[in-house]
Amino acid sequence: MITIIVVNHNYINYIDQCIESVLKNNSKIIKEIIVIDDASSDGSFKWIKKKYKKISKMRLFKVKFKNLSKTLNYAINKANGEWIFKIDADDYINQNLVSSFFRYMKNYDFIFGDIIIFDKNKKSRLRQIVKKNFLKYFKHPMGSGNLYRKKLWEKINGYNGDFYYKDDAYFWSKITQFKNLRVKYVKKSCYYYRQHHKSMSKNVLKKYLTLLKIILLPKNV
Repeated sequence: MITIIVVNHNYINYIDQCIESVLKNNSKIIKEIIVIDDASSDGSFKWIKKKYKKISKMRLFKVKFKNLSKTLNYAINKANGEWIFKIDADDYINQNLVSSFFRYMKNYDFIFGDIIIFDKNKKSRLRQIVKKNFLKYFKHPMGSGNLYRKKLWEKINGYNGDFYYKDDAYFWSKITQFKNLRVKYVKKSCYYYRQHHKSMSKNVLKKYLTLLKIILLPKNV
């Protein structure tokens, strides 16, 4: 029913915590776990194959796109589940996340909750406030930690591979054009987002230049 996609790029120091957190969730609801490695050079993909090769639900892929949107498109295209949940290999999830979202799957298309942002020194809760008007480009769910129907990805023809950043803004701006989109906010913090020197979110200038390009895209899906 659910395909969980773990995206890895040189996260050998964090990948175990990420995968173990997924495995602690309700396995009956999870159809498969796709781990996709994009051009890692730290031995993390070799480590994943060695440690988790006996996990029957796990499928491993290695690509060399060096582009998150292209990597996601590749993984989702391989997915057999009707629902997609993406997690970055340097993050992790609460053991109750899948069950917390599962109860809403029958009546909704896109499900999200709050985020715990943390680093070596502190943790803080981020309340995810979303909009469907022009503010959707700025107020949208983070790219990871959301559960959505694969049909949404298919309807927008996937992520835009021309954009290295802001896959979350692109996806949200496209799917909110659907008049019958059913969105559910779950008032729980189940996704743990790690901030560190490799975090893509620190590339502020490039991120907002990409956002400008997304805003200027034609408004049809």
